[in-house]
Amino acid sequence: MLHTDRLLLRRWRPSDRAPFAAMNADPVVMRHFPATLSADRSDAMADRLSAAIDSRGWGFWAVELVATGDFCGFVGIRPVPETLLFAPAVEIGWRIAPAYRGQGLAPEAGCAAIAYAFSPPAVGGPAGSGPAGSGPGVGGPGVGGPGVGGPGVGVAVGDGRGVGGLGLGALVALTTREDVASRRVMEKIGMRYDPADDFIHPTVPQDWPQRDCVLYRLINK
Repeated sequence: MLHTDRLLLRRWRPSDRAPFAAMNADPVVMRHFPATLSADRSDAMADRLSAAIDSRGWGFWAVELVATGDFCGFVGIRPVPETLLFAPAVEIGWRIAPAYRGQGLAPEAGCAAIAYAFSPPAVGGPAGSGPAGSGPGVGGPGVGGPGVGGPGVGVAVGDGRGVGGLGLGALVALTTREDVASRRVMEKIGMRYDPADDFIHPTVPQDWPQRDCVLYRLINK
């Protein structure tokens, strides 16, 4: 699990299902996706995200507000689908419930995920199982560019017993061109956009008006 001053990024629990389903059924939350999710589809998604963490040790973690124990959404990293032209790569992503938006939680949790992704594995510990081409990275102060691990974030990787990160060389993030809020988060955590990376998402319905997507990148310097 990962900690920040306000947040805990942890494994999924059965109690997360109801608030996760409510979030996925909200048309405002899902306005940049082809459709909202039924409770059954939301539960299936939670199961997939949980299973991925069980398999790899990392993924899209559930986010909990430390002060209240409330489930806020998810933030984390995962390999991008092989159907995307820029695969293999690891993406950072998030989805925050409406009640917790506007508080800087997505950038704060995103910085924790970046710190884990870019920190080198613990000495004598297993290296991260990132996809081919992600490359080793170099940890240290200021890793990941402006806004990463800055004041007030207080990132703690692992459980305090020498657990390191994945040592990745880069991360990507993707969203629809119209998703201004997510793009703003990407910029806050130090990611950079190049119009040359724009793409049409290959797996969404062809008649969906938001097929045009943007790609942001973050290099581990």
